Amino acid sequence: MKAIGSSELNSFNILHAINAISDAWNNVTHETIANCWIKTGILPQYQVVEMNQACQQVQVKLERKCEELSGLITNLAKKNEINDPMDANEFINIDAKIIFKIPFDTNIICAVENKNEPFQEEIIEPVPKIADNDALKAINLIETYLLQQSMSSMLLIMIEIPSIG
Repeated sequence: MKAIGSSELNSFNILHAINAISDAWNNVTHETIANCWIKTGILPQYQVVEMNQACQQVQVKLERKCEELSGLITNLAKKNEINDPMDANEFINIDAKIIFKIPFDTNIICAVENKNEPFQEEIIEPVPKIADNDALKAINLIETYLLQQSMSSMLLIMIEIPSIG
């Protein structure tokens, strides 16, 4: 006997579960969290009122900022002739649509097996300290080199280097 909708259950994998959890968490509001804390009964009553007011204020400010950003994006899109601009909420929640690569079992096994081998730490040598005087001499040397080159005049227009003396 075959269960109804069993093909849908078989196609539901870890990625689908993670996406479902992510969507559920994104639907949890500040108000929901505040209500959960209120339901515990461990908060003093004055904090409950303050928390509700703070959550409402944050939500209102967030909505205003999103509307303001959407207006700015729309104006910018019109000025730059962009046909399909991204709205503020989509920009803020840009990571919500990212699909992460799930490694295969063989990749995980290889990674664990390689951990048993001795770890060879990469040796990073410290960068030597350079004195200010040496740095200025090097800059002057580069300036002299650029002056000797045919196209250096354009580059030196923007550079003003103090002389060593």
